[in-house]
Amino acid sequence: MRERSFAPHYRQLTRKSGEHHLDSYPGYLEETSEGRVEHMSFVEVSKVNEIPAGTMKHVEAGEKELCIANVSGTFYAIGDRCGHQNASLAMGTLQGKIVTCPLHFSRFDVTTGKKISGPVEAKLEGMDKFPPSFLAYAKRIAEIQAPIKTYDRQVFPVRVEGLGIFVDI
Repeated sequence: MRERSFAPHYRQLTRKSGEHHLDSYPGYLEETSEGRVEHMSFVEVSKVNEIPAGTMKHVEAGEKELCIANVSGTFYAIGDRCGHQNASLAMGTLQGKIVTCPLHFSRFDVTTGKKISGPVEAKLEGMDKFPPSFLAYAKRIAEIQAPIKTYDRQVFPVRVEGLGIFVDI
């Protein structure tokens, strides 16, 4: 196989045999660090000017919900749904490369998908003013949700071509 560059950080591979050309398929192919060749299917998900530095955007592509984050001009794609209670991470806050879930404040690194910290139980002032039936309901919900685990989020390769942001889904 010979290697040829087509965009920064990605490689397309072709075979020299007359029977089979890997580059004849839609999408792109990349050789992994383990030497496997994997199909890359990049889809345009947004325009660069739609996601200013320090912000995020929810997009849907290939039956996946993604959070596209602009960290100082570099774009990252992470699974948009928090594993704790399915909140959209794009509705949360982005500080540097850390996104915080808007619902229970789990934190994830958008560059790796790694969970930095799990959910935080909110303490609300005035809870004692709610009717006892509501408090019992809220307590039961908390018991049901307590065993839910929050796992790392999947990340997706991103490339920028011209003004388009493309994600490998």
